[in-house]
Amino acid sequence: MTSVISQILMFIPFPYYGGLQEFAIELACRLRIPLLLIGDKNAVPRDLKEKLTLYKAEVHWVQQDTSLFRNPLIVNSRSYHQLSRLLKEYPLVHLNGPFPLIEDIVLSYVTRLIFTYHYDIELRNVVLNNVGKIYGYTLLDRTLKKASVVTASSKYFVEDSPYLRRYSYKVRILPLGVDTDILRPTFKYDPWILFIGRIIPEKGVDILVRAFEVFSQSNPEYKLIIIGKPVDLRYWLRIRSYVREKGLEKRVIFTGYLSRNNMINLLEKSSVLVLPSLTRLDSFGIVLLEASSLAIPIIASNIVSGARELIESAQNGISVPPGDYYSIAEAIKKIVENPKEYGIRGREYVVKNHDWSIVLQKALQIYKLVSSYEL
Repeated sequence: MTSVISQILMFIPFPYYGGLQEFAIELACRLRIPLLLIGDKNAVPRDLKEKLTLYKAEVHWVQQDTSLFRNPLIVNSRSYHQLSRLLKEYPLVHLNGPFPLIEDIVLSYVTRLIFTYHYDIELRNVVLNNVGKIYGYTLLDRTLKKASVVTASSKYFVEDSPYLRRYSYKVRILPLGVDTDILRPTFKYDPWILFIGRIIPEKGVDILVRAFEVFSQSNPEYKLIIIGKPVDLRYWLRIRSYVREKGLEKRVIFTGYLSRNNMINLLEKSSVLVLPSLTRLDSFGIVLLEASSLAIPIIASNIVSGARELIESAQNGISVPPGDYYSIAEAIKKIVENPKEYGIRGREYVVKNHDWSIVLQKALQIYKLVSSYEL
């Protein structure tokens, strides 16, 4: 198997450090697979730098020239040649996406491709959403067709995605991984509700704030802590304005971006984690698995395929319709009555199905399968 690993290059566009990048980088580091990252090397968060140093990871950076809708682009000939040279050096490239246009460069130079498909491009902006659909049925379809194997994080996501289900015959489930030895429960459920993620309309943060307003009327001791970078400033300011209007400034706390350690410190003592997504831009959410490993209950929109599958399988939370703030408020009220009951079930499920030891074995099986294909 060592010989198989030596043939692989993990390719990760890096417009920001989110769940996609976190999973792919962790997988590569644990298997000692070289990393190819496209983005701004100087903008890497400190906790990621520490991880790469800890694992002594082999990292190849290609500097992006610009970005379009948070998608890294390369137009400089020197950067383009650097990227093409690296891609030609490895018999097997493991691409994580989707990231339009970058994938087209990959297809030009790669013979064997594993494509881990993390999310559907589904946005609330009508024009951009239509552009995403055109991409999905053209360039993305070409990438899915070219891949020897496509991996996805859950079977529900494969069934729900209009793009993935067309290629279900070549899809293998590669579950997301968490370190359950490190993420151990404290069973301290303090009176706060948590959201973790980028503050953009697709995440439904405004819906969660309205749900908290309803819930807090009968539970004034609770706080809502929103962890994440305000990417869409207009949207963020609108939420802040609503919080002030309703007199919730002392109970709705915006932390901005937090280091991983600080984030985990808040998560491990929460009463519930909420993922109120409004689109399939979220296909799962690693933070849901991290919460479950810590025995923290979860609430998630049922449009998030992986979250719906996790909740149905583990019985560790409640699924709600997207955009239904009243259902979120009722779910929070029910869970905080006995969070430990939900939390224990979540912990047991994640240990059995998402610990990194299990994920690594499944990844190795997929690599071995693809390397054995005749060209």
